[in-house]
Amino acid sequence: VQDVVLLDDEDVQPEGQVDCRMHDRRNETMIYYPSRDDPEAVELSSSDIKCLDPGVYLSSPVINFYIQYMKRTKLHDDDCREKFYIFNTYFYSKLEEALLGKGEFLKLRRWWKGVNIYHTSYIILPIHGTAHWSLIIICIPSKESNSGPIILHLDSLELHSSAKIFDTVRRYLEAEWCHLRKNPPPDISISETIWDDLPSNIQKEKVQVPQQKNEYDCGIFMLYYIERFIRLAPERFTRDNLSMFSRSWFQPEDASDLRQRIRELLLEEFESARLDEALSEADTSDRSDNEEDATKSAESEQAAAAAPGSGSSEMIVEGGDTGISNEDFKGVAASKEASSSICRSADNLAGCVLLEEATLSDSVMKDEEDTTKADPVSSQDEQEVAVLSPGAWKNSEENTHKQPQPDICCDSSDSEMDDVKIIEDPYQRTNKQNCRIF
Repeated sequence: VQDVVLLDDEDVQPEGQVDCRMHDRRNETMIYYPSRDDPEAVELSSSDIKCLDPGVYLSSPVINFYIQYMKRTKLHDDDCREKFYIFNTYFYSKLEEALLGKGEFLKLRRWWKGVNIYHTSYIILPIHGTAHWSLIIICIPSKESNSGPIILHLDSLELHSSAKIFDTVRRYLEAEWCHLRKNPPPDISISETIWDDLPSNIQKEKVQVPQQKNEYDCGIFMLYYIERFIRLAPERFTRDNLSMFSRSWFQPEDASDLRQRIRELLLEEFESARLDEALSEADTSDRSDNEEDATKSAESEQAAAAAPGSGSSEMIVEGGDTGISNEDFKGVAASKEASSSICRSADNLAGCVLLEEATLSDSVMKDEEDTTKADPVSSQDEQEVAVLSPGAWKNSEENTHKQPQPDICCDSSDSEMDDVKIIEDPYQRTNKQNCRIF
């Protein structure tokens, strides 16, 4: 099965010329100018740039690209946007079809939806046919003028039939006039006298313009006509302004240079699209890596929480340079077979490990009872805490095994042990907790 490619006649190239047709656009880099979301976005492929090689006819996508570029760079303010309305290269053929079919004109009006063409100063239509481009400019007069619309035809090779094109454009203006008479717009720039009999007041002029010196620059010249007219056009065109056109309106070489300018613009657009795509891919990759790291971290936390001994209440908090390692705490905790918790001294930011000791012997209990009676105030509601200074850590552990002593709470920063309290556990005298500052 062979692929069938349908071509517009502007894509037909003379033998020996570079072929800029897109045989398989799916494998090519695509861009959308000015953006994919723009209602007037132009789709271009990397192969469209070939149409800007020397000796090649311009294709519709390239011409429409530069039309959109001019609209955004030369018609950027509100006054210019209201002054000019430019159709794309596909409109004229649709116009011809609509004028042949009954009721088709109402559908065609969607092409200029929201625009009152009889309030606009200039309507510009690219014309294509028989592998050639020419240009139509419709000039709408002001209310102060006694003239009707003027249709200008600019052709760099004088190949197109001006009479045929004038007839099509005249019928377009009449059809829109009929529609607006039934649905009057809020503002018409044409005088009421001319408006009442608009069809008989339409004028047509084939103007003299610089001619191309080859057979393939017609699209380039048409774009240059638009660009130069936008720059020089008066506020409203009258027959007196026809003198602005001539064979010496500009040098043909100026128009031919436009080919390279458009090529450079397109290359910049493709390079910008390539960079945007690379940044987008990098951002997507970074997000994917971050999500993967977060997932692994969550799985590690879950695994740690589910591991044996993870439910232990022992917690080690660093509270300064004490010279005691975490391993010392863990060893003591394991030997006591108890759970641990953390407390912090408000003054010294000290961390504590409270170790619940095994049941004391009767003799120890008796000693503690006697000591508690000596200081009954401190035994009322205080939690049992023994605080030892870093230097006494090892000795305190040995003394705990050698001889039961009442729990002592002191400020580790005071070596005199001035403030000493004997603390009693109000709930269970048989359980004792040691708190060590580290």
